[in-house]
Amino acid sequence: MPMREGRIRLGHNRRGTRVLRVGSHVRAVLAAAVIGTLGANMALLGQPTTVSADQAQPPVTSTSTAVPTTLPLPELGPVAFARVQEGGGLELAGGGVCPAESLELSFDDPGTGWVSGAFVSPLGPAPTVWTTSVNGIVRCAGSHHAYVGFMAVRTTAWDVELVPDVDLDHHEPVKVAVKPKAKPPSHDTDDGPAKNKPDKAPKPKAAPATGPIVGKLDGPEIEGYARYEGQATCDPAAKPGTLALRNLLLARYPMTGSGGISRACEIGGKSEHKEGRAFDWGANVGNAAQRAAVDDFLRFLLATDSYGHQHALARRMGVMYVIWNQHIWHAYRADLGWQPYTGTSPHTDHVHISLSWAGARAETSYYSGTVVRGLPDTTMGGTKPTTGKSGRAPKPSTTTTSPPEGAGGRRGGTRGWQPGSTTSTTAPPTTSSTSTPGSSTTSSLPTD
Repeated sequence: MPMREGRIRLGHNRRGTRVLRVGSHVRAVLAAAVIGTLGANMALLGQPTTVSADQAQPPVTSTSTAVPTTLPLPELGPVAFARVQEGGGLELAGGGVCPAESLELSFDDPGTGWVSGAFVSPLGPAPTVWTTSVNGIVRCAGSHHAYVGFMAVRTTAWDVELVPDVDLDHHEPVKVAVKPKAKPPSHDTDDGPAKNKPDKAPKPKAAPATGPIVGKLDGPEIEGYARYEGQATCDPAAKPGTLALRNLLLARYPMTGSGGISRACEIGGKSEHKEGRAFDWGANVGNAAQRAAVDDFLRFLLATDSYGHQHALARRMGVMYVIWNQHIWHAYRADLGWQPYTGTSPHTDHVHISLSWAGARAETSYYSGTVVRGLPDTTMGGTKPTTGKSGRAPKPSTTTTSPPEGAGGRRGGTRGWQPGSTTSTTAPPTTSSTSTPGSSTTSSLPTD
């Protein structure tokens, strides 16, 4: 059947194969379109390669992913400087404090020769536009007297907490592992406790125990994590919660000693000892029995309770931070676990324990039986290591990797803060398990 000129239809050829038949008019239109397109392209190809200045187009922007190498310091600097000034500022060798305009940030090792200063490792590197956490220091330009370490976390803005330097006794920071003394510490010459007033409180009756440490409340309700509350006043009298903690430790672990609670106001530097809410627990890393005692207590202090609350005892006691054997654990950064600590004392002959004001006043549930409301169940930067509710938290791993011995001040490993890293969040240095030793014996709040 002859095909009309303007139609397209499906037909068959002589072999019976189906073919598309196109009318002559349609063929002409398609041919014209193809020729027109080829002509336009040939015309473009034939144009000269140069154009006049007024016809020049802007150069094509590179698609490189390069970004600025450092975050503008004014974004982090004012926050860190404000925290330092809130804490009383940086002391100068000749007296007074560093002017605000002379404060500067550094992410490098400060070196030796400082009278005061402490930091958490690793320092730096200088933050980039993608940095969400970094450790650094604030120092005074032109001064080599004091610096302050800080930990910074960024979500929408920077959140900065200072690193406490609680024992201003050395004239040079101890930044490497030191060989501990083989004998128990003598608190007449200990670097940290030597600054404290003599502990004249009666020593509690020995009551060794290996079971859980139980206060006046152990249930589904619990406090949040203690915030950082640095020394702001001077009232060295031992507070009731601090004294109760001292008595608990000395009774449960009679092989250990007391380095004191109170520190005189005229002693240089800032310390919760001057507010009666810090205890220096005498134990030496070189003494096997004392070290085992510390390991035992810290394991209970940071254990997950039967209700799924991580670090339950520390929260109920109002523990703010602990420094031991060149490492520090912060309640307000509990997600980080134990962090390498460099300060004016390595804390190899005593454990420093600072309490929040609620803990020091014995207002928290361990001492009072009543949960203190209003404390965050998340740590600095919004990290939430526990549910903070009556429901169970995810079951923690039964094994942990502890910080290496003598790792204080060491640089290396992952940069910044990496929750879920190999640093233990529950075990103290050299402890390899989060499990709680089972025993029918328990330790409770001392009455004497």
